[in-house]
Amino acid sequence: MSPQSERVHALDFAGNVVEGKLILSVTYDKQEYRDSTMQGLLDNYRKQLLSIVEHCMQQTET
Repeated sequence: MSPQSERVHALDFAGNVVEGKLILSVTYDKQEYRDSTMQGLLDNYRKQLLSIVEHCMQQTET
């Protein structure tokens, strides 16, 4: 996608698995959101995702 293309959403999240690792990215309007706000959002997202993974790994039954 072209960086000059019009943004459809205020936040755009994308995720891919590359060599067995989850890669997440977010694209956002820098006039609408601060970099520090987005970094905090991504940090919290990572924390919550790891919490879900830990919970699932502790389960002995499906």
